[in-house]
Amino acid sequence: MGYRADVDGLRAVSIVLVLAFHLGIIGGGFVGVDVFFVISGYLITGLIRSSMDEERFTFKRFYERRARRILPALLTVILVTAAIGYVLLYPGDYTTFGRSALVTLVGVSNVFFLHNTGYFDLPSQSMPLLHTWSLAVEEQFYLFWPALLLAASKVFGRSRWRWCGLLIAIIAASFAAALLEVGRNPKAAFYLPHARVWELSLGGILVFLPQARSRLSEAISPIGLVLILGSSIFLTAQDPFPGLNALAPVVGAAMVIYPDKTLSGRMLGRLAPLGLISYSLYLWHWPIIVFWRLYLNGSPMTPFHMVTIAAVSVGLSILSWKYVEQPFRTARLRSVLVTAVASEFVAAAIIAPIVWSAGFPARIPASVLALGNRDMMWAWQCPQILDIGLLRYPSISPSYPTCIVGAQWATARHHAVVWGDSNAEAILPLLNLAALQRDSAVALVDICPAIIHEGVAQRYWPELPTYNQYCEASRAATMKLLNGPLRIDLVILAASWSATYHYLVRNDHEERNEAKALDVMKEGFDDLLPKIDKGRRVVVFADVPKPTQTDPVGCVLARIALPRRPCDSDSPDISIDMYNRFQLPSHDVLRSVAKQNKVVSYNPKDFLCDARRCRTFVNGQFLYRDAGHFRRNFDPVTVEELVDLMQLTKLFDGLDAYPPSMVSTAQ
Repeated sequence: MGYRADVDGLRAVSIVLVLAFHLGIIGGGFVGVDVFFVISGYLITGLIRSSMDEERFTFKRFYERRARRILPALLTVILVTAAIGYVLLYPGDYTTFGRSALVTLVGVSNVFFLHNTGYFDLPSQSMPLLHTWSLAVEEQFYLFWPALLLAASKVFGRSRWRWCGLLIAIIAASFAAALLEVGRNPKAAFYLPHARVWELSLGGILVFLPQARSRLSEAISPIGLVLILGSSIFLTAQDPFPGLNALAPVVGAAMVIYPDKTLSGRMLGRLAPLGLISYSLYLWHWPIIVFWRLYLNGSPMTPFHMVTIAAVSVGLSILSWKYVEQPFRTARLRSVLVTAVASEFVAAAIIAPIVWSAGFPARIPASVLALGNRDMMWAWQCPQILDIGLLRYPSISPSYPTCIVGAQWATARHHAVVWGDSNAEAILPLLNLAALQRDSAVALVDICPAIIHEGVAQRYWPELPTYNQYCEASRAATMKLLNGPLRIDLVILAASWSATYHYLVRNDHEERNEAKALDVMKEGFDDLLPKIDKGRRVVVFADVPKPTQTDPVGCVLARIALPRRPCDSDSPDISIDMYNRFQLPSHDVLRSVAKQNKVVSYNPKDFLCDARRCRTFVNGQFLYRDAGHFRRNFDPVTVEELVDLMQLTKLFDGLDAYPPSMVSTAQ
């Protein structure tokens, strides 16, 4: 295949879109990855076909070329990132990085990130190798594509149209899989190759198509660029992808590549120098962004920061292309594959101690070691796990064992349910002690706020299309428990109300705004409370005061342990002004529905805050795991102090008689 500067120019467009997306400039810039897939499919298929036509194709030669192309820059980025991560990452995040680096070395990082985070989620800001998922998809494509084409060549020979028929069938099957997965499991559709092969195959089919007539050629390429740029502007990270929404950028990329030697192609070719370094730029820019954001410690990125990041990324990529990529492409090696495997083993040997040591925790003082691992901050051993007929996400049947805290479920004097989302899980250690002191057992119903109900209140969550269906099934199972033969004396409704209400709608097609969302939340409670307030105490439990920093733990560690920019506020406490701005509107609704339905309203703010601030330390321990949850790895003394401070045992007082003896704590 002859060199095409316009294809390198298209690479330049792709990497600029990806960089702009990761900097928060263009909401749909992630489509640049899909453009890369089309380019890769076109180039790889063309190289394999030309080698087969000349009868010089060998798998050894093919994989040697892939190793020379991919490994040198990738290994360099991994090792440099490991060195910087030692300085900037928490032990827990550093451990996760180590695990992600090891799976990246064997080309399955997409599977790792599928199960460890979402591409657009907040935790991605601390995952420097998250972007390698797309490289893993390509590497998996390389495993079967040459064998498929070689087998097809034995059957089809050089028949252009038979090849096109085969590729059309592959494109159709993969695109159908993408449509199915986007509706069923969007994360799998995003990360896994079966929903992406159609994009690479569409690039491949271009190799077999006859060239268009000159006038048509001149029109096709500009239209393709419009499709790519338009989708990058109008799509957002919340749109279902890569189903129908991927058609415009993918087809657009194919339209740009298909015609050769056009005026628009020559103009695009002027960007070829940037396209030549696009692989290194793709590898380097994301770790730089991650580490920059970590250093800023939650402060917003300014235009100056963005320009600096772009300049540093391009500069490093030029050096990487010149001194890493190019020398290894032309180096004379006795055995490329043996060298490649040996290099990966050396890199793995360097990375493995990060995982074995749990992120080298000795880097931070023992006084804040409990804050150094997000998983550890959430870890807490449930005292009882029993199947009492409740569900576990995402199953809608059968029932699964659930966590029960407090007294033994079989012998407890009183039984209770805490019903909500991860905020209900966050207070389990506290409820455990409070319930024990009142001979009560509390079962957890997690994942869904209790008010989620079809036709009344649903959560707008396109990334989890089956969420509301599960919530409906979970609610039915919980209502069955409440109406069953075992008396449930207490129901605690705990959720992240101040965050969740923004996403509440009556149906998926309803326009969302704050006033409507608050109305939907109120209607959800008005629908639910009469159904569960039957001879039992019901507590509407507000979410805890929330720090305004995206990573409040980082603000604490910046003062003590890690070289990060100090947070804007000298005090880690939460101001009442910020509470009133972000949480009071939803908490006013909670208080109102509790009063109207004559149930108990409980707000942690009443116990943790004064007229100016809400405390974030108790017994010298920082309370938060992140910007929305208490951590769960408190020492026993801190748990006792928090239970006393928040008067949580009063939730269980007077359960022998109804109405409850406890009045609302927020009049």
